[in-house]
Amino acid sequence: MGKGFTLKLAWNNIKQNRKFYLPYVLASVGIIMMFYIMCYLAFNKGLASLVGAEYISFIMVLGCVIIGIFSFIFIFYINSFLMKRRNKEIGLYNILGMEKKHIGKILFTENLITSLFSIVAGLLIGVLFSKLVHMILCKIMGVSVPIVFNISWIGVVFTAIFFGALFLLVLLRNQMKIHLAKPIELLHGSSVGEQEPKTKIVMSVIGVICLAAGYIIAITIDNPLQAIALFFVAVVLVIIGTYLLFTTVSIVVLKALRRNKNYYYKPGHFTAVSGMLYRMKQNAVGMANICILSTMVLVMVSTTVCMSAGINDVIDQMTPKDVTVSQVFMDEPDMNKMEPAYLDSTLSGLKAVAARSDVKAKGTTNFTAAAIALKLKDTSFEFGDSYSIMNIITADEYERITGEKAGISGNEVISSGTETPDTFTYGGESYTTVKYVKNLMASGNINGVNTYNIVVSSLSKVKSMVRAAGDAYNGMTYIATFDTDSSNSATEAMAQKYANCSSVGGGRVRLRSDIKNQLGGFTGGFLFLGIFLGLVFTFAAALIIYYKQISEGYYDKEKFEIMQKVGMGKAEVRKSIRSQVVAVFFVPLIVAGCHMAGAFNMVRQMLSLFSLNNVGLFVECSALTFLAFAAIYAFVYLVTAKEYYKIVQWGEQ
Repeated sequence: MGKGFTLKLAWNNIKQNRKFYLPYVLASVGIIMMFYIMCYLAFNKGLASLVGAEYISFIMVLGCVIIGIFSFIFIFYINSFLMKRRNKEIGLYNILGMEKKHIGKILFTENLITSLFSIVAGLLIGVLFSKLVHMILCKIMGVSVPIVFNISWIGVVFTAIFFGALFLLVLLRNQMKIHLAKPIELLHGSSVGEQEPKTKIVMSVIGVICLAAGYIIAITIDNPLQAIALFFVAVVLVIIGTYLLFTTVSIVVLKALRRNKNYYYKPGHFTAVSGMLYRMKQNAVGMANICILSTMVLVMVSTTVCMSAGINDVIDQMTPKDVTVSQVFMDEPDMNKMEPAYLDSTLSGLKAVAARSDVKAKGTTNFTAAAIALKLKDTSFEFGDSYSIMNIITADEYERITGEKAGISGNEVISSGTETPDTFTYGGESYTTVKYVKNLMASGNINGVNTYNIVVSSLSKVKSMVRAAGDAYNGMTYIATFDTDSSNSATEAMAQKYANCSSVGGGRVRLRSDIKNQLGGFTGGFLFLGIFLGLVFTFAAALIIYYKQISEGYYDKEKFEIMQKVGMGKAEVRKSIRSQVVAVFFVPLIVAGCHMAGAFNMVRQMLSLFSLNNVGLFVECSALTFLAFAAIYAFVYLVTAKEYYKIVQWGEQ
């Protein structure tokens, strides 16, 4: 077979099957473009000069890894749909006398054409849009960026090598499949349905156990460290459970419907139930893939949007004013540091250092808190193995901070930070929370632990609570805060002088502007990655649905033609199609919503690692994300259902 003839035949095959090849090539181009853009951002030297560059670089490298793994799975999965449709054509070539080595050459040429076009087009579009994406990222982070066009040659080479190897693996898989298959199998491969699946009790039980275990882990976790340690365990269990339950439970439901004679023996129900049942093995895998991709989109986008929307609360908690000075004393409890005399002396020293640096301090206030390591179990605080901190200050210090009377006595407390129960037990004594105040104290840093900030009635009450804590006493923290109209450079100079000034105790100085820039880079990078990957996974889910519906449309075409010949009207055909397509489409979305709800507590715990404790905001972001994704999902349903209906009703070739 001549090279010219092989090339011509391969090109004609691509044109004749453009309905299948075009989405595959466009998807490949899109994934390659996105992979290059992530590489461009990961290796971009301009981003290295930004505040929080180490976070941004890590996030972009993580994005490259995620898209790379996803590309491998996605392209192989879509290629399987493509090859199943081509089986009849390839089998016909073989029966007509074309040897398998010649068929292999045609497949090689087809693969070469589509691969080269995908890689070249993907890189060109990626290079074209990389700067725009770079500017969008900087806009999200709130920083300026010079408009200079450049190409990441490292990204070009890495992208070309990775996807060249990936397409080569796809070709080898196709060649092996053709080489091992018999001509008659290929000829009927595109129309052979699944054997009726058996009800597998063992797999059903395993699926239920895996899914239940994943949900229990996610729902019962009560601290961020456990959430991180068990996150991937829960994810793997839910993925396994999802695949098994779509395969087994769906079969049980369909067989139950088939046993219901009043429901089953109706034209629309008969075709829908029987068709889905005999192909449920393939349907289940596709539905599970769509469900998992949808869950990834929902969790990722809602989490990153919540991080971005709640960043101001975190900044207010860490640095409620322009400058925050802190120092930790780990020696024996020294209650003198909570006395007004000590607080007045240190505050005067801080003001003196600020004045020498030409920094005008406004709204200055300070306090000293006793820190206790503990954990809350039900309504009782326990010492020992702990992952929470309670910071305790006096009513006098509260009045210094707020300028308001505390109005508490005995065992009454005012709560801030992580809210304490209305009534709780500490060291064998019962306490009552009379009021909650938002952002009463600067938290110090992002630590991911529950921080209970409480105000007690007197210094003697603090002493008794420290004695009750014993070894759980975790030192005392001095914090001073103030606002300023001075320039950042003058404030930074003051911070350095204060840190080196032993006469006022020294300490750590945090500037609100620095914290804002650092967290802006971190959360901005995550928001960008979440939206970027959310678009990738949404596009992938839509394409899987498209191929699935087209593939099933051709499989159902002859059956619906027969049903119409024996008296089934177009209205009944439409009704039958709608019942089948709606089930295939919206069951994965519903299950994805359940997975999202099940993961809510675990994701909330991980968000607290970044001091994001606004549960209401996370609920709102999750609900809006689900509604937006459901709208996109419904649009995909309308488009693909129309294509499916055209094929099965009019017998499209």
